[in-house]
This record gives sequence, C-alpha cells and structure tokens, in this order.
Amino acid sequence: MDWFRSWHGAPTDMKWLVIAKRSETQCNAVVSLFWTLLDYASQNAERGSIKGFDIETYSIFSGTDEESVERIMKAMVDKGVIHDDRISNWEKRQIKREDNSAERVRKHRETKKKKEKRNVTQCNAPDKRREEENIPPIPPHGGGGDLVSVDDQFEEWYAEYPHKVGKAAALKAFKTAIRKTDLKTLNAARDRYIREKPEDRSWCNPSTWLNQERWLDVPAAAPSQHTHGGQVPPVNDYIQLLNHNQASRSAVIAKLRRWFVGQMSEWRYTPAWSDDHPPGHPDCVIPPDIIAEAQTLTEAKTQSIAG
Repeated sequence: MDWFRSWHGAPTDMKWLVIAKRSETQCNAVVSLFWTLLDYASQNAERGSIKGFDIETYSIFSGTDEESVERIMKAMVDKGVIHDDRISNWEKRQIKREDNSAERVRKHRETKKKKEKRNVTQCNAPDKRREEENIPPIPPHGGGGDLVSVDDQFEEWYAEYPHKVGKAAALKAFKTAIRKTDLKTLNAARDRYIREKPEDRSWCNPSTWLNQERWLDVPAAAPSQHTHGGQVPPVNDYIQLLNHNQASRSAVIAKLRRWFVGQMSEWRYTPAWSDDHPPGHPDCVIPPDIIAEAQTLTEAKTQSIAG
C-alpha cells in the first residue's frame, strides 16, 4: 500500500479560511478538495502534479458544483498552495516513492546485510579494556616465587606514595605506565620524588605523577649560594654572610621579631643556611648580636603600643 504525508495542524491551517473566503465557499469544501488533490498528486506518474485532475467527476462525488471547485483551485493558486499545476513544496513534504515493492525489499536486505557485517566486525574487534586488564604478571624481585599481578604491583607502589588520593584513577594510570617501564623503576622514582620534593611544592596526585611520566624526571640540582666547590659552607661563613649582607640580616631580624611576639606557631626553616634553629636551641647559629637587636626592636615596639 502506498502512502502520502500530511503534517501536524494541516486540517485546521488558517489559510483554508482565507481560500474559502476568496472562493466564496465553505472551509470544509476547501479542505476536502485539497486532500483529494494530495491523493491524486501522489498517484500521478509525475508525483506532485495535478495535471489531468477531473473536476467534473470530483464535483459529482463531493456534491460541490464545478464552478465552486474551479474558484477554490484558483484561490489555491493565488495563495501559493498550487504552483505550475503542482502541489507546492511537494518534494519537501513527501518521501521519494520506491518504484515497486521489489526495490524496497532489495534496499531492506542491503541495510540488514550492512548491519550484520558491522556487528560481526565489532565482535571481532579487540576489546581495549580487556587488553588493559590483561597485563601480563611479572616475577617478584630476586626471581622465583609466584608471579605478581598488575594490581599487586600497583599496591606495592601505592603503599609508599605519600599523597593517597584518587586511588581508582591512580590504578588506571598505573596500568598504562607499567607498559612503558617496570615496577623497580617506578618505585625508585617515587622514592626519589619523596626525598627531593621542595617543601614549598604540593604533592602531585598519584594519577598525575604517573600520567605525566614523572619517573623520567631528572631534577636540576638546587642552586646554592656562597658554596665552596659545591659543598655546603661552614657555619662561620653563614654568620659572616649575615653580618655583611644587610638584606639577609634584615630578613632574619624580621623573622625573629615574629617569633618573639608569637606570630609564628612553629619555627620555619630558612634555606639561607643549613643549620637553622630558633633562639634557645643548642644548635642555633644565628649571631647573638642579631638576636639581641631583634629583641630590642620587639620590646621597643611592645612598649610603644602599651604607652
């Protein structure tokens, strides 16, 4: 059975009232004629064309006189519903009709065959997730014993990582990393990262560390001021530095003053010298005159506030 399309709101479209008014007929006569024209155009050899439409036969069938039918069709032309003996926008609203049922069956079979082929291809394609999960185990360090699964390798690495967040994401990143290197390298790089991470830097999330391949990092040696052949200078050299470098001396005094008034909950070590301890500590290397100067300034400030 062949079909043609209508559209939502078509039976109550306001243009039928306009056409009925112009043709001096009833709206139901306009709607009835239009759907008859749609049916005729759909069955025509040239789909969409209303050439050869029999007004006389339609008039007898519908009970509408021929003059009224002609006026309605003229009003449809004036309104743009009919153009050049064709239903306007036919190609836009109607699907292309197959020549016969055999053609439809052929296209249906082709579509079905393509779908089956696509399903077979997807079934035979390698499952990337399964491959990721199927990472071959490795023998334990030193040889011998049972093989170590990737999950166990991860747990060994993760157990010593200091910043334990996002474990699921870390495991996923580990499974990618372990394909590029080995557990021994990852453990050694993790330990080096723990030792050498600057105190002012936050810990990397474990997944970030792995995804960025941080086991390949080769950090530059931290710059050291006033060194002797790359060695840390003796304490006396630091004392001399403080005595002759006004900027360093002022920074230490400011730090001591905050310490004396309780603004520092704990002593923050300064990388300006190796043995940095607060006043009163047996290993404190800050020159006494600097401590005394800081105490004097602190007391003077306190008295001025109190006064």
